[in-house]
Amino acid sequence: MDLQDVYNEQKQLTGISKYRSEFTDNEYSMSTFIWIVNSNDELLVQVRSSSDDNKPNTYGITGGAVEKGETSLEASIRELKEELGLDIDKEQLIFIASERRQRKFFEYYMLKIDIDINNLVLQKEEVEKVEWITMEDYEKNISNALNFQLFKNFYLNIYK
Repeated sequence: MDLQDVYNEQKQLTGISKYRSEFTDNEYSMSTFIWIVNSNDELLVQVRSSSDDNKPNTYGITGGAVEKGETSLEASIRELKEELGLDIDKEQLIFIASERRQRKFFEYYMLKIDIDINNLVLQKEEVEKVEWITMEDYEKNISNALNFQLFKNFYLNIYK
């Protein structure tokens, strides 16, 4: 587990860094998530490794904690490389939204790209497998999260 910057409730850096377990009630960390979409309007989802201590064997999207000294954009690029072996330029990521929940800020990005999932290099400690699925399948069978609605509204109403 790496150090993370501490933010206040206005999403301003405090100049303090801590491990996740050390955060108190009025301190916020930041995480980033990337919605990967292909030209068929399918989402790239990953199944978390069965040995992962954070939600093993569940479906999700690429992302993770923003580490000390990183921006959410830099963390997104790092997470794509770490989890999928995918090298991208920052210009390829489109910022969608930011939201604050209990003691954490979430920053969401979209990556529109056509890739052959057989060519990805998965980080097996975290990612068991990846697959392309329709947005309808994601919404019906996987998502119960508000972040999908943020993405869907952005994608259908602004991006498309």
